[in-house]
Amino acid sequence: MDLLASGNIYQAALEPEQPGFYDIQVLVTGQLPDGGIVERTAFLVVQVQPVETSLPGRSTLGVTLVGLIAAGSILAIFLAAILWRSLRKRTG
Repeated sequence: MDLLASGNIYQAALEPEQPGFYDIQVLVTGQLPDGGIVERTAFLVVQVQPVETSLPGRSTLGVTLVGLIAAGSILAIFLAAILWRSLRKRTG
């Protein structure tokens, strides 16, 4: 698969042949101005549905993803607040 660059945006297109779940791993490696190496990895799982069922499921999938992202954000904020309080008590 080719990765195309347009300014600071890099993208690739994948057209799966079959419905199912696909694991996607993105690995980006770069070099800092001082010569250091930076490496980042992201993982994603997507579900490809058959053409005849893809449209009705899109809204449900969208709502589910937004809900999961919101819940994860709330959990992260909650855990950060607990950690911050714990560190403040130790230093204060």
